[in-house]
Amino acid sequence: PGTTPPLGIFAGCEYISAAQGRLVFSPFYPGADQITNGIVKARVLDDPALQFYVQTGWSAGTPAAAAQTVIGSNAQYANGTGSTLTGRSGSYIDLNTTPTTTSTLPFRILDLVRDPPGANGTDVTTAYNWLKVMWNNEFYRQLTGI
Repeated sequence: PGTTPPLGIFAGCEYISAAQGRLVFSPFYPGADQITNGIVKARVLDDPALQFYVQTGWSAGTPAAAAQTVIGSNAQYANGTGSTLTGRSGSYIDLNTTPTTTSTLPFRILDLVRDPPGANGTDVTTAYNWLKVMWNNEFYRQLTGI
């Protein structure tokens, strides 16, 4: 997190596994498993028009739901603990410090996720709900203001 425009979203990598002795695709970078001096290819989603869903969270304080009023605002993310089982990131939109109008923040909030009804993250009245976002300040898309 910060004001440096990110290049994109990490979407996995491939490398020659020292343990398995073959090419492996992994949704996360395991670090020590690649062969010595081996090449690791990262897949990065860098389309400046990319839209995606992200969970909300709180880096401090009491968690609350993201409300309709956040739509159109810019947001910062925070890093949580990812899962080596699923490869899912632990990053989330930090509602403790944003949303706001700061132009250097990486994400623009487009909408609250409401579908499918009853699914995890689609209840807009509970904490840790999901948002639909796109880049606001990314390496290939550097905007100003909201």
